Amino acid sequence: VGLGETIEAGLIWTELRSRFDFQKVLVVCPAVLREKWKRELEHRFGIKAQICSAKETLAQVKETKSEGEFGQFALISSTQGLRPPKRWREGDEEDRKSSAAELAFYINTHAEEGNFFDLLIIDEAHYMRNPETQTAELGRLLRDVSDHVVLLSATPIHLKNQDLYQLLNLVDEDTFNQPHVFEEMLQANYPLVQLREQVMSHSITQEILIEQIQTALDHPMLHGNRQLGSLLKHPPSDQELQDNRFASQLGFKLETMNLISNVFTRTKKRDVHEWRVLRDPHAEMIQMHPAEEEFYDNVTSAIRKYCILNPGVEGFLLATPQRQIASSMPAALQNWQQKRKFLFGEEELYEAFSLDDQTTKMGPLVETIITQLDELGDLKSLWEIDSKFARFEKILRKFLKERPHEKVVVFSYFRATLDYLHERLSKNEISSIVLKGGPKLDKHAIIDHFREPSGPSVLLSSEVGSEGVDLQFCRVLINYDLPWNPMRVEQRIGRLDRLGQKSSKITIWNLFYDETIDARIYNRLLNRLQLFENALGGLEPILGEQIQRLTIELLTQDLSPQEQEERIEQTAQALTNRLEEENRLEADASQLTAHGDYILQQVNTAKEMNRWVRGQDIFIYLRDFFSLHYQGCHFQQISENPLVFDIQLSNQAKVDCEQFLKGHRFGIMTRLLKNDSSPVRCLFDNKVTQIIGGRVEVINQFHPLVRFVMQQINAQKSSFYPVASIKIQRSILKFGLDEGIYLFAVQRWLVKGLTETEQLHFTAVPFDLHEMTGVASGLTLEPEAAETLVIAASLEGTDWLEGKIKVNVKKAANIIFEFLGEAEMKYEQYVQDMKDQNEDRFDIQIRTLETHLNNRISKLEETQLGHRTTIGSLETEFLHENDSKKRETLSRKINQRRSLIKANEGKKNALKNRVERSKLEIGQKKQLQHSYDTICIGMIHIE
Repeated sequence: VGLGETIEAGLIWTELRSRFDFQKVLVVCPAVLREKWKRELEHRFGIKAQICSAKETLAQVKETKSEGEFGQFALISSTQGLRPPKRWREGDEEDRKSSAAELAFYINTHAEEGNFFDLLIIDEAHYMRNPETQTAELGRLLRDVSDHVVLLSATPIHLKNQDLYQLLNLVDEDTFNQPHVFEEMLQANYPLVQLREQVMSHSITQEILIEQIQTALDHPMLHGNRQLGSLLKHPPSDQELQDNRFASQLGFKLETMNLISNVFTRTKKRDVHEWRVLRDPHAEMIQMHPAEEEFYDNVTSAIRKYCILNPGVEGFLLATPQRQIASSMPAALQNWQQKRKFLFGEEELYEAFSLDDQTTKMGPLVETIITQLDELGDLKSLWEIDSKFARFEKILRKFLKERPHEKVVVFSYFRATLDYLHERLSKNEISSIVLKGGPKLDKHAIIDHFREPSGPSVLLSSEVGSEGVDLQFCRVLINYDLPWNPMRVEQRIGRLDRLGQKSSKITIWNLFYDETIDARIYNRLLNRLQLFENALGGLEPILGEQIQRLTIELLTQDLSPQEQEERIEQTAQALTNRLEEENRLEADASQLTAHGDYILQQVNTAKEMNRWVRGQDIFIYLRDFFSLHYQGCHFQQISENPLVFDIQLSNQAKVDCEQFLKGHRFGIMTRLLKNDSSPVRCLFDNKVTQIIGGRVEVINQFHPLVRFVMQQINAQKSSFYPVASIKIQRSILKFGLDEGIYLFAVQRWLVKGLTETEQLHFTAVPFDLHEMTGVASGLTLEPEAAETLVIAASLEGTDWLEGKIKVNVKKAANIIFEFLGEAEMKYEQYVQDMKDQNEDRFDIQIRTLETHLNNRISKLEETQLGHRTTIGSLETEFLHENDSKKRETLSRKINQRRSLIKANEGKKNALKNRVERSKLEIGQKKQLQHSYDTICIGMIHIE
């Protein structure tokens, strides 16, 4: 075994530990996102999830409940499908006929018997912010039967926002049970936030820091906080406070002390500068042909005349035909002609045109317009002179000629426009595919076909493609028409401008007829909001109201072009003011920040230091284990690919692995356990999904063989403790270390309490300098520099076999033991910090459990009181009733209420037992368990 590779084996054994084992997972999301969740779970995590209705979800829950701890599933259900009706709690079976009601009733009835889900994920959680809605009630029902709950939302949340309080109440009802308590928590957070800002800006001294900590500890909610107490007892020096690395670490500690950091975290896209994509907008103002001007003016005039005769008409009814002609005049006129034929009952023509819902549905305004079609314009002329399509085709041809392998996304609101474009592009030999709504729509299949290198060059998409679709493999977006509501435009751009976009710039091409309302909206409103350069915040409701009002005024009043521009300018100013307010609220919301600079720095550091598991790592991990523990296992490399091997396991290895998989109900998901002795060709590649040809099996970190080895190592507590000797060229290193010999050690620090934390600690010291000075103290590299050196040596270095001759090994060993003593002191401080954090967390969890118990008992007793009151009324009515049938009905109702009281007593006892067990489990984890061991030591020669 190469010594460099042996280091990797030691490191990877630490990296491949399971943190959580979620066996029962439920994802609740809007219906339009279900397929996306299904694909992402499989692609990102290797989880095969099932999309379920309320009926199927209930059946799965019942089945798994009967299986106990062995039950497992991953379900995706829509928010709309699971949402219970309003009267599901009341009365008889009639009120519980729907599957959603049955699910809600079952969950509510069995809630105290144990949790149904290990992990509940609610996407677009802001839809649950109104506690009066059935959507919020669904969230509460599912929350009460889930071990872990994750709410996801891209909607900005502001300081002191009632919406945020309601969402936090949904996550943790016991902690966030009163709005005034939430306000108190924000007040308690304030000195911590101030302190963090001062630390991060290096504008604080030790004296001021001590004052701020004492102020924070004065608040009842932070009184007795061990982490703050420890910081007060051992305050950093002024010199340490000026150090960037120290300030970042201290800032992170202060963030974790934030009273809502354990339940809330936010990362704003605008702050993730590394992955920010430049938006490059272009506007094409197309001059209309005289025939097009005449058609545009005729339709606009018809709309205004209709408004005069029909005051109070809704804005969207007015905007639709106006925007349709701004989208494509030939497509609009053709569409209206088809509707006229349908309206007058020409069935054979209707069938020939294969009209869809958008074609056949029409409002009163459109009906009025189609009676005037002969006076409005000529379809043949508009088709032949289509100036907008001519410019569109020219742009498209130029781009595809220069970049024939790239893809272009074209958005239009109108299906008629999409069909028109598809027909004309096809005739001009430009391949395209249409994505629009319909009952048999499989938009992911369409996107997959479009994504293929041999697939169409152009995607023609309706608004169906502006939500729940990933198009980051494209970098050119053409808006053939633009919605007047900026949020709708942002949704379109967001399909390309998202994580995974490899291009540093996306081009947005917007097409307009010049001297139209659409052009003025673009110039005076959308441009002013810098919509095409920056993502908007969550102003959708406000934007909708403003655009609705603007639409009515532009189309119902006979305004001159200048007056139209003035009115649009007023709307733009109003929206600009709201955006400024949005930014101010965002700036004031720092009390809500759970993770800041430190986390982003850690992400960048992980990338820079190769802190991820590669295919080569997994190969070494498995090969070393089976070579050590199972004789007769063979890994034969195939020469043309360094990560493709023919693998043959021994019979004993097969038996042990199969028993492990069956015992953990993983199933047999590998051909490596087959009975015959022929080898299996495998590719080591740590991607969750991998499409390859032939009979090659992909081994990634989720592979059953890796799971088996992880379990065996944990059970045997075996590990490698290699001594390595490596050399590496200085030119390979990306940071400035002098040539010479460096001694290093890698330790694993493991702390178990209410949470389990594991980290690697790297120490390195220049051997040459130690020989000159005679001491190791003060010469050790910073931990990150030591880690960078060791990882670079393991990845790029080669064996330094002559090292044992050139270096006094005994002396080197003594030096290593000396600086390991320094590392042990750091380890003790690390354990103390984790102990303070663990005990603070213990106090919060015990307090939360007791609050939860008291709240639930109080609600159950309130319910029982209601039942007893009802029984009293029914008994009084029973005594005064002479009709035997009515007495029988009253008697049945009394007995039902008594049964409910008895059931509530059972719930109270079950709840008390559950809470008591939880307190005992938490109590067992109050005492911190910790250990450290040395994974690898050695020397690195930088040449």
